[in-house]
Amino acid sequence: MFIFHVAPLFNCEILIYGSFIPTLMPDEKLARAIRSRKRREILQMLCRKEKMSVHEIADELDMTESSASKHLKLLYDLGLVEFEMKPPEKFYFLKIDEIKEMFEIYNVVAEKMA
Repeated sequence: MFIFHVAPLFNCEILIYGSFIPTLMPDEKLARAIRSRKRREILQMLCRKEKMSVHEIADELDMTESSASKHLKLLYDLGLVEFEMKPPEKFYFLKIDEIKEMFEIYNVVAEKMA
């Protein structure tokens, strides 16, 4: 797959097929990852349980496996989670252990804001 750069004005790369891939700075990736409540819940579950299958995540969050997979794919693309295949399941786990510490602080701050 060939990727070529467009003018910096657009802040993205374009695949030859026309799909856009945002080129985000690390802090922007983190902000995008935790923007969604469901993604925050997924990350916090992975902080507690180490590895979880798409099926387990979907069940626990009362969402479809398709929806859970989309959130997990974005978290993977942003570099926060990894996965391992154990057919027929795909198991996700945190790529960055410090996410656990980040959520401890995040939860304290959110509580104080309430």
